[in-house]
Amino acid sequence: MGNDQRQTKLRLRCFGYPGIDSGEMGVFGHCIDLNLTVWRPTSLQAINTLNEQIQGYIEASEEIAESQEEFEELLNRPSPIGIQLRYFYTWIIFAIPRISKAKKDFFISVAGREVPQI
Repeated sequence: MGNDQRQTKLRLRCFGYPGIDSGEMGVFGHCIDLNLTVWRPTSLQAINTLNEQIQGYIEASEEIAESQEEFEELLNRPSPIGIQLRYFYTWIIFAIPRISKAKKDFFISVAGREVPQI
């Protein structure tokens, strides 16, 4: 990109789920913001490989982009809607119970203490 490099903050949404590829059970990993997908036999392998793909894509984009605007355009490649919906479904299934438990734990801890009167 030349000397006009500026830092671009990226917040990438990624997730994984078990699945079969070529008859073998493993884990799919997706980055829904860069439309990158991997499949590996284990979760850790999927995470590491997806991280490598993300880094490689960003580095290649930096090399070929001639301006900051072109670089940002290269980073704008969302996954198909079906994969995005799966991400949000997965997020809801796993996040809601954790949020609910955190709220419950908070209210239990507050209820167990003496709360000053105002």
